[in-house]
Amino acid sequence: RPFALRIQSQPDARTTYASAPLLYLASVGWFGLFFVAGSPIILRMFTTPEYAGAAKLLPLLVLAQVMYGGYYIVSTGIEITKQTQHLTWTILIAAIVNIGLNILLIPLFGASGAAIATVSAYTAATFCVGIISNYLYPLPYDLWQLVRVSIIIFVSYLLVSIGLASTSDYINLFM
Repeated sequence: RPFALRIQSQPDARTTYASAPLLYLASVGWFGLFFVAGSPIILRMFTTPEYAGAAKLLPLLVLAQVMYGGYYIVSTGIEITKQTQHLTWTILIAAIVNIGLNILLIPLFGASGAAIATVSAYTAATFCVGIISNYLYPLPYDLWQLVRVSIIIFVSYLLVSIGLASTSDYINLFM
């Protein structure tokens, strides 16, 4: 955060802030996706066979961390305006979403349900903090581009998740 606060008085600061979520999502989202795609091999190299099944959860867990990192990226306006009390209730919303979805999804899907709840909670928190932050400190986001990249990232994680679920037995044969 020091960089964001240090440049706030520069004339192009708002443009820099507005480009940060897209750059973050594109770079960290894709890096995480490549990590997830290689996770079955990584898990087989560094763990015992009992942990190989964890690869199926990694797309959701890594996506959750990508979303959680985005929370800090889009909270810049809240921090610049020193309205940090809003961070508390956005995390409270995330906690309510997480607990509620855990109650609903864990009995049905087990660990996958917990991972879905975590992604949903972090996404809700990031969305809420982004709206409040932009209300307090408006930024010229390219929302269409951000939505498009978000959809591509989410669909890519979904496809990799489906691929991992169907190929983990195949990978286990060769490891």
